Amino acid sequence: MSDNGGDDVHSDDSDDHSGGARDQRPVAEVSLSLDSTLEILADHDRRVIIDYLRAEADQTATVGELADYLVSQKVEKADERPSSDRVQTMLHHIHVPKLVDVGLVDYDARNEEIRYWGSERLERWHERIQNRDD
Repeated sequence: MSDNGGDDVHSDDSDDHSGGARDQRPVAEVSLSLDSTLEILADHDRRVIIDYLRAEADQTATVGELADYLVSQKVEKADERPSSDRVQTMLHHIHVPKLVDVGLVDYDARNEEIRYWGSERLERWHERIQNRDD
């Protein structure tokens, strides 16, 4: 019985119903397991980070730019205003390391720049989640 559940998840994951791509760049071939994909996307802030990086022409941003964007999104969506320092701390100690560990981003500590590489699987699931959140 659990095999059918696994098959259902696999078949859902292989279907691409995203229509037109939001950007014209090819997605890097970072291979993520379904568990890693869902773990990354389970956190709202990481979904916002991925959305921001995907929208950038060169798929890069500094920690400061991401922190400012996260703060603005929290103000807009939840009417809360966390400190930029707190958000930067969360980026440095939680979100960026998780994204680096699975290979979705590279982090250059010298200039605090994050480069997004992406994953076809992650981006399909990300769009599904966004469609349901909207």
